[in-house]
Amino acid sequence: MTESFIRPSSSFAMVLFAIIVGLVLVLSLTKKLYYYLFRKKRYYTIPRFSVIGMTNIAMVIAIAVAIILLISAITGGLASILFRVYPGTRVSIETILVKISGLLFGPIIGMISGIIIDLLAVTLSAGFFHYGYFVVAILTGMLAGMIRSLLTTSKYSKYRNFSLSVYLSLLVIASFLLTIFLITSMPEIRINGGFDLSIPGVSQTKISSVVFTWIILGFGIGIIAFIWITFLIYKLTTPNNAYSLSGFVHKRQIHSNHKNIITIDAKQNWYSSLSSLVVLAGVNAVLVNLFFLPIFDKEITGQPYAFWISIRLIANPALFMIDIVVIFPVIMIIQPIMKYNYEDELTEDLNTPLFVKHWTSRKEGGNMKINKDDLKKLSRLVMFELDDAQLEKLQVEFEDILSNFKQIEKLDTSNVKAMNYPISNSSNKLRDDRDVYQADQKIAQKTAKETLGDFVKV
Repeated sequence: MTESFIRPSSSFAMVLFAIIVGLVLVLSLTKKLYYYLFRKKRYYTIPRFSVIGMTNIAMVIAIAVAIILLISAITGGLASILFRVYPGTRVSIETILVKISGLLFGPIIGMISGIIIDLLAVTLSAGFFHYGYFVVAILTGMLAGMIRSLLTTSKYSKYRNFSLSVYLSLLVIASFLLTIFLITSMPEIRINGGFDLSIPGVSQTKISSVVFTWIILGFGIGIIAFIWITFLIYKLTTPNNAYSLSGFVHKRQIHSNHKNIITIDAKQNWYSSLSSLVVLAGVNAVLVNLFFLPIFDKEITGQPYAFWISIRLIANPALFMIDIVVIFPVIMIIQPIMKYNYEDELTEDLNTPLFVKHWTSRKEGGNMKINKDDLKKLSRLVMFELDDAQLEKLQVEFEDILSNFKQIEKLDTSNVKAMNYPISNSSNKLRDDRDVYQADQKIAQKTAKETLGDFVKV
């Protein structure tokens, strides 16, 4: 049954793609239920609309298309020709930027970005559209978004980075084992016991299914080892007095006046960004580059599936390193600049009305109440981390303040003339504008240690 079903055909690839999308939706709904039952929050599968969010998404998509056009311009049109002859090269470039979008905005926006970036890249570079590569762009954005979702899930754990390491390790194990099973079950791989590794200028080397399995397993073990080694390094090198919310670290140092002062250093959580990116690059290299892309390469070129696996296997180390070298600096630079809190767009307190604004004016007849979500947003803006007890105390204090304003609103000011100043007599109490004695410039320069022309040099 398995032998007849698993084949290197586009129909099988599309079925598997649909299954993966379905699993992502099921996981999203499960997460939604978890937030509702245990965290007493609403979880939105698609981030809520905001001007900042839409602007940032548009910016990432625009950068992606601009890079593809820039490559075409620099190469004098050769890249456009290559994109048309073999769309796989275009996909390899554009998926780098799709990954950035997914890592920043989650699975749904990642998929949408994959759709838009691929269509725009095809249109603007006069490239060749193929539904298979279109699906690959969507799948890449979804995988990147899944890892972003793991980041948001681990955030609420007391041991955030540890939880993230566990989630990422499980994702690597699942995706790598799935890829090994799918590829080794392909008829031409299974019947021949492997495939020929074709390296230009070098004699062909037979790669058996067992050797291929150990290559992929070794790659996966290496990624998992990297996750936990970097976790230990980050744990040992990061002070305990770090603010997890803002990423700020405070330290005490001796100033020149021999007094202790406290300084604040802005340090991002590089571990979560780096480990997530390495896992994304690894999963994409194995599941997308070794399984999905060779199927569509075979359909376009007519070359055997095993041939394209060998080509992709050779190119994978370079593509893996390019992903890390290009995406990691971009993420570390763009994320602080964007000031976009992905988590704020996904979660909301259950007490928050779905269609009613909290902050309403007197004309709207509002109660001027504030809830914990409002306080959390304010605390993020000023980079304070507040626990539940502090939030409850602040909520009471804010409501007292707002109730005082409500009392003031009851005053009848209809016959009171508007004032520009808090006092009625706003005349200028300063001295009269008249000449006074000023020191002579030459006399002032004589007292200076060093001068330059008409100026005192400091």
